[in-house]
Amino acid sequence: MMQITPVLKPDIVSNSSLPALCVMLFLRDDNIYRSERITLCKKYFEKPPWRFHHSETYSDCSTKICPCLPPDFYYTTEKRPLWALRQVHYGKEHIRILLFTKSQTWEHMIRFYKHILTTDAELIRNDFCLFTVHSDIHFDIQFALKRLKDDKNPKILSCTTLHVRIRDIGQVLPGLCKACEPMAGNKWVTTDHDGNTVVLESMGLVDMSSVPVSKPSLSTEMECEDIFYV
Repeated sequence: MMQITPVLKPDIVSNSSLPALCVMLFLRDDNIYRSERITLCKKYFEKPPWRFHHSETYSDCSTKICPCLPPDFYYTTEKRPLWALRQVHYGKEHIRILLFTKSQTWEHMIRFYKHILTTDAELIRNDFCLFTVHSDIHFDIQFALKRLKDDKNPKILSCTTLHVRIRDIGQVLPGLCKACEPMAGNKWVTTDHDGNTVVLESMGLVDMSSVPVSKPSLSTEMECEDIFYV
């Protein structure tokens, strides 16, 4: 069985401070133009304000079986998500929002995001869960959960928010694990089982009689530097 193990630079960061959120770019390298684009992206991440965070290694996996090298992860500040670049040789390109998850809440997190995304997972393994939230001719936008080991806890990013647009929010809110606080417009804010902030936006009319809100019900304004739509 193939396993992925983080390899960290001890002088920069420890594994216990792994940010909860990561943005991964999966880019094709099947022609000269695309290969040059990947090279430029790598050089961009190697310059300030970007800093190396960690690499991943494959155990029990030869280069013949895994021709793509594992990605290096980079960050700008400890309050913002990791970014990583991955080469793909065929198929579509991807933008993947990856959420690192506690081992103890793994099953709850899968059910939570399956519920608010209103779709089944495309792939579920014992340590990885993948949803495709948007599909185009040339690329997909994906949302994924990555289960950490029992002794590791992801670091919640206070300056980063997941933002989910929902067509029928009246059907979603009653089934959440925690009550929501209303925000400006047709938006509500809640948290998942790990404590990550999630904003839910209604794309249609809402029957307020079916919406559970925290007491007292106050309008909540949030100031976040990074907002990721899934």
